[in-house]
Amino acid sequence: FPLSLSFLPPRTPLSSLLWRHCSTMDIVGRDEQPQLNASAGFAVFFVIFIFISLSCWNLFIAVIIDHLHQESGSAFLTEEQKNWVEMKRLFVIIKPRRKQSPPRNRFRH
Repeated sequence: FPLSLSFLPPRTPLSSLLWRHCSTMDIVGRDEQPQLNASAGFAVFFVIFIFISLSCWNLFIAVIIDHLHQESGSAFLTEEQKNWVEMKRLFVIIKPRRKQSPPRNRFRH
């Protein structure tokens, strides 16, 4: 098991991870010749490792994007775009008044 951890650098592309996965499944022991699929249990380890690492990566990216949106959401906007967003926000806040209709009672004219 400790030998299999040496095959897992922190940022490995999935294409090279497949090669490492196959090599790790052939491990028999120290100073012994590899045998095809001798340690099939490492396949489960690799599936779990890939799932956890991709989940952590997605969570990391989601936290960064959420932080940008909480700050102001305008980190990458130009000045014109910021003005447009501000005007749009004001249009939502300020609503036109309804036109008052005259009373229908003839004594109130």
